[in-house]
Amino acid sequence: MGPVQPIFYPSKATKGCKRSFPVFVPALLFLCILFHDCVSSYGREQETDLFDMTIEELMEVRIKPVTGASKYEQKTTEAPASVSIITADDIRKYGYRTFAEILQSVRGLYANYDRNYHYAGVRGFGRPGDYNSRILVLLDGVKLNENIYDSAPVGTDFVCDLDLIERIEIIRGPSYSMYGNNAFLMVINVITKDAEAMKGIEAAADIGSFGSYQGRLSSGSLFDNGGQMVLSGTLFNRDGQDLYYQEFDTPDQNNGVAEDGDRDRSGSLFAKYAWRDLTLETSYVNRSKQIPTAPWDIAFNDPRNKSWDERAFADLKLDHRFDDDLGLVARLTYGYYQYEGEYAYFDEDFGTTINNDHVDGQWLGANLHLTRKFDRHMLIMGADFTDNFSQFQENYDEFAVYLDDDRNSSSWGLFLQDEYSLLTNLTLVAGLRFDHFSTFGDTANPRLAVIYRPLAGTSLKYLFGRAFRGPSVYELYYNDGDASQKANPDLQEETIQSHELVWEQLLGKNFTGTVSLYTYDAKDMITLETDADELLVYRNAGEVDAAGIEAELAVSFPGGVSGRLSYAYQESDYGGGDQVWTNSPRHLAKFNVSIPLFQDRLFFSLEEQYAGRTETFAGVSTGDYFLTNATLFAPNLVDNVDLSAQL
Repeated sequence: MGPVQPIFYPSKATKGCKRSFPVFVPALLFLCILFHDCVSSYGREQETDLFDMTIEELMEVRIKPVTGASKYEQKTTEAPASVSIITADDIRKYGYRTFAEILQSVRGLYANYDRNYHYAGVRGFGRPGDYNSRILVLLDGVKLNENIYDSAPVGTDFVCDLDLIERIEIIRGPSYSMYGNNAFLMVINVITKDAEAMKGIEAAADIGSFGSYQGRLSSGSLFDNGGQMVLSGTLFNRDGQDLYYQEFDTPDQNNGVAEDGDRDRSGSLFAKYAWRDLTLETSYVNRSKQIPTAPWDIAFNDPRNKSWDERAFADLKLDHRFDDDLGLVARLTYGYYQYEGEYAYFDEDFGTTINNDHVDGQWLGANLHLTRKFDRHMLIMGADFTDNFSQFQENYDEFAVYLDDDRNSSSWGLFLQDEYSLLTNLTLVAGLRFDHFSTFGDTANPRLAVIYRPLAGTSLKYLFGRAFRGPSVYELYYNDGDASQKANPDLQEETIQSHELVWEQLLGKNFTGTVSLYTYDAKDMITLETDADELLVYRNAGEVDAAGIEAELAVSFPGGVSGRLSYAYQESDYGGGDQVWTNSPRHLAKFNVSIPLFQDRLFFSLEEQYAGRTETFAGVSTGDYFLTNATLFAPNLVDNVDLSAQL
């Protein structure tokens, strides 16, 4: 993954710009008319028992389950967190092709792309250089953050095809007390489909602009012994664009145009076999990406500048229910990560030299937790252990080796959470986690929540959480021969403490509203800075105080009309107010609607996103922007054939 590239781009920068603002107004007017027609016609034609339900019965249908908030299935209104759910149906109707696009559609979240990797930000927090290390990403409960950069994949390096996803649980706020390191700002739990949800053998092909194409072959099999298996493989290619950069607009640098230097390629394999209480799951992805932006003073318009990642895991899980009140989950996991970077440097005396990064990370993890229900308590207790037996970093060129750092580390943790029903409509949640790190010692972090349901369809929550994140081995020890970055082995851990008030409300038969007020205080933040010698270095660079509000209105009508409208506002005070908090848009607004144009055979989905201006690492501001996406989706256009088109 190499040295960080401190450049900000919206995740779909090629599609969004200020000029798209006029599209927003007529689109809304058009949708209001179409929305009314669809509601009236389809509501009459497909009226169901939904309109005859009581609010309690409606809650059973409308409120989605979540498993990642407390490691067992519960309603989102009862979970000690502010939760958003993205379903497989959402992914298909809106035509999302990368994980970052999905995250960018969710209230309070945003995504960046620096023409090398995708990054996710939440509630104004998306530090350049953190490689998503403050976000924990899980696939069926398996941690995807690796052990060199602590990075989580959210772009074309994601470990499985999006068509394999059943749902995504986005759990805001610190969840350290349940998960440990990296659960600093948010936990994203991705749940894959089982064989029953697959249509036997599936084949999919995509083609798009800039020479992009993708192919997938999957199968879901059910066996006579009760076992089931999912197998899938995906190949992806995008040739990319020829990009103009004003900073390099000189005759000896191709007049600022980077040609044939933006290619993105990846391939992934996924397998899952489940039998009774046992599940064996494995995933593999490799991805190569050319780097056209010439960061770190590398040569501009040199197609040899590229990064290559490889990730894999194998996980064996036992999920056993002794009875309705007692459950056990145990798992063993092996993880692997490798990175290769090639960077061309030009020197008038020596010509062009290729500098190389190589990292190798491997780890073993064991996790055990019990859920026990008794009287008015739901108790969750567990332990986990991680052995990082390989954490190797190397930087070299043909003249010298500048970094040869081979390390190992380990950690273990104990956690306990009790959900106590004080009344039938009042629940107190208290949790505590203790961790020992071989590198940084001990830490204990609590969690507290009060959940009050005064009326059917109303949920009020107070949420408190504290989290800790130790620096990664990359942040501590990376040095590229003082070409662009140097090490800082004296880095210390960073902490965050947050408070949040959440109001979740069913509004009639079709609408759901959510309002969140939050504040957080993050201290000793590990931040990439430019030192006096003009080299990049990670430092514990001060404190961040932030506060914000998020509001969302979601709608779902009989007949297939669905949508959501959200707005998020936040303010951040960094370093006592005398420093700029970078990559932190103050305003985020999002509008999604999906409308059936012809029964359930053709859907039109529109997505409009707005992000306010933000400060960059380079000390300049980006303008605000609008992003518009429109998708036509025809499920089962002919027998067992789906068709989708997106602009």
